[in-house]
Amino acid sequence: MRAYLSIGLLLSSFACGPGPRAASTPAATEPRSPAPMPVHSSPLGLAQGLSEQAYQTAAEATDIAVAAAFFASAEQGRLTLAGTIRSAAQGHTYEAAPADRMQVYLQGGGVWTFEFIQQQGSDISAEAFMQNDHVLHIRARGPSGFEAEINSRRQGRQRQVTLRGIASSRQQTYDFDLSYVGTEDFDSDSTGTSYLVDVSVAGLVRAPGFELAASERWRFELISGTGEGAFTANTADRVQDGRLTVDGSVYDYVGLRTRRAFRDGVPTEIDTYWSAQGQVLKDGAPWGQVHLQTTAIEPAGTGALEFVLQTPDAPVVLESWRVY
Repeated sequence: MRAYLSIGLLLSSFACGPGPRAASTPAATEPRSPAPMPVHSSPLGLAQGLSEQAYQTAAEATDIAVAAAFFASAEQGRLTLAGTIRSAAQGHTYEAAPADRMQVYLQGGGVWTFEFIQQQGSDISAEAFMQNDHVLHIRARGPSGFEAEINSRRQGRQRQVTLRGIASSRQQTYDFDLSYVGTEDFDSDSTGTSYLVDVSVAGLVRAPGFELAASERWRFELISGTGEGAFTANTADRVQDGRLTVDGSVYDYVGLRTRRAFRDGVPTEIDTYWSAQGQVLKDGAPWGQVHLQTTAIEPAGTGALEFVLQTPDAPVVLESWRVY
């Protein structure tokens, strides 16, 4: 359901800057569930979310870049891929400088800079460009130390995104070289929106003493209803068979599968959909099994759903989601 927003709404919607948006995966402008992102407690937990976060940030960058190009072109009356756009509560303004790049100042202080290398697609609107067949190749620089070269291609239902660059998380800078290939379906009408994506992920994420060789598959579905009784619900099914190397130790994911579901930002279908399975090898030997567990959190009345890797040393929390 990539329910693309108008240019003004799109620019305003990113007032808080980049980063993971909810318990979801790949896409930037579909309605996002307000559920919190997982709390990672170890290098294995951190690795659990890197490729997903990178995809979301790349999708956010391409969406803002396209919206900015259409806004600037409308202001100038011709194709315009450079200049400065400032977004504020009172509206959006365009200035012709600089002449070699597009700068976008968002409400809340976030700043994006784009260089357009190639763009081919619909000239009707930003929404039509991203929803239909297109080729988009940009260099993007954004908040949180994000700098990347991004290629987005769509032909029919087939979607491919490649991301090469750097980003910072928890005071550590990571080098990304990732590709995402799969199908993407979306629809929107007066009753709401729907989005379904099935994508395979491959590539490398590196930092000092850290290398993730990603080999994953995601299936993500999101449905949002409007009007009286409005709601947002999503499910995510993820399978990992990659390899993580941390300070010389090698961890191989073997059929690690996690499933989660949310409605209006709150975990739902806990007994019927949520699950975790698979194992992790350490230096070639069996080391841990993955399972789902529920824990209590203070204050009373709250808890957490956790995907836990049970090892001979100690449990490793891969993801932790609060239940309100």
